[in-house]
Parts: sequence; C-alpha cells; structure tokens
Amino acid sequence: MSHSIKPESTKLSDGKFTQSLKFADTHCHFDFAEFDGLRDALMAQCLASGVSLLVMPSVQRSRWQKVLELTAAYPALYGALGLHPYFTAEHQDADVAMLDELLAEKPGKVCALGEIGLDATVNNLERQEQLFNAQLHLARKHDFPVIVHSRKTHSRVAGLLRRHRVSKGVIHAFSGSYEE
Repeated sequence: MSHSIKPESTKLSDGKFTQSLKFADTHCHFDFAEFDGLRDALMAQCLASGVSLLVMPSVQRSRWQKVLELTAAYPALYGALGLHPYFTAEHQDADVAMLDELLAEKPGKVCALGEIGLDATVNNLERQEQLFNAQLHLARKHDFPVIVHSRKTHSRVAGLLRRHRVSKGVIHAFSGSYEE
C-alpha cells in the first residue's frame, strides 16, 4: 500500500511537542450486512479512537461493488478485492478473469488483493489452491500486496507465496510457529 501512516505532532501549551500515533485496521469486513445502519457511527468511533485508515477485504465477486461503493463513501476506508476460500464452491473461473480486469483498471481506493488463501477446515482444498494460485499470479502481475487467509495450511501457503514471488502483504490471523 502506498499510503504511509506517520505520527502527528501537537504543540502543547508549554511549547513542547508531543506525538500521537495513528493506527490502521488492516482487516475489517465493513461491507457485511451486519454493519448496515451502523457504518457512520462505527467510522466516527474508529476515527475518534485514532484508527485513521481501515482496509476492507472482500470475500466474493458479488461483494466487490459494495466494497468499491463504501471506499468511495468513507475517506479512511480502502478496499481489497479477492475470492475467499470459505466460498470456493461459489467462485467461478470467470471471477478470476473479472478480477484481472478490475485490477488492471486500478479502481478507486483498492490497495490490495484479498482476502485470498487456503483453509484446511473447508472442503475442496485442491480447488482452493487453484484459485489461490490464480490470484497470486494476479497480485504479481498487477503489483498488489495480498491479504492472505491461512488456516492449517501455513507451509503450503508459504510455498505458494515463494513460488509466485509475492512478498508484500499480510497473513490474516496467522497462528503458525515461529519457523513458519
């Protein structure tokens, strides 16, 4: 992501300066229906708490438009487009082609490709890996960082990241070992 977060300096009454940190939430599913009617209040609460940047990864092609709309509506909100392994049964090969087209356009405030990855607790790991490989290829092709979901698949995910030479992004909720 090309946006950097720097501490803000504030001049105190005694002439000294203090710095306050700005925080980023790199993973919020603000597009989910559970947040309908609450987004304005939640965004105000985030900003008041020092969270000045939020990244909202998508999970399905059907959610991409909502992600784009919300990032246009909230200055602090940035989006990621991707196909989550939980919804593998619903993803089509055409979704990958559409993702390629969208990423080529560098739409609005899309700053990453995600949420993508592998999850051994969900059926069809072979299909998940096909989709993950395709999306890693797109991340490299379009120079986007990735937001990776990895559950009980850490070594497999690490191998695929190396194979595709993808080195920018985050592993969401990583719970592997130090060596992994």
